[in-house]
Amino acid sequence: MLPNSLLTQHYLFTIKILLGLLGALISYAYQDISHYYWLTALLLFAALDILPYRLNLLTAEPHDCRLMLQRWLGGLICAAIIYSLYTNGRLLHEETGLILLSLLVLMLYQECINLPTKRAIYLVILMFLTDLLLTFTEMGMTLEITLSVVGISISSLDYLKSLPRPVSV
Repeated sequence: MLPNSLLTQHYLFTIKILLGLLGALISYAYQDISHYYWLTALLLFAALDILPYRLNLLTAEPHDCRLMLQRWLGGLICAAIIYSLYTNGRLLHEETGLILLSLLVLMLYQECINLPTKRAIYLVILMFLTDLLLTFTEMGMTLEITLSVVGISISSLDYLKSLPRPVSV
């Protein structure tokens, strides 16, 4: 079982940003295998959203948890349909990766609508910009890396402010 401190909102946000940045770098450098990464990333993002609630580390109504499971299950079914179109030869490598990334952005957007936090909004904007940057590859990765570092830094400062202060005697 994972320690409670590793499943805080800050650490989950940091992991998601780093997964998005890794996916952007893989998609930028190796477009022919990026669809494998984004399919795996979709599973990882679903697990990172569902896991804290299933381990009862974050509180939510059972109805909300069921809706979250249904939304992610729907996204994974859509990913399976997209991947089957790819294996049948109806989609190219690059298209499949971008479509799976767009599906991931839509799933994160749905989660952001249901639980709007600063971190969720920033993650959706960052992943949307990642999708745009990978669509128009001539823009480069500098903006993506800069925004990832800024997001993690702001989240770290917010997390450090929320930690209890030691009492001095």
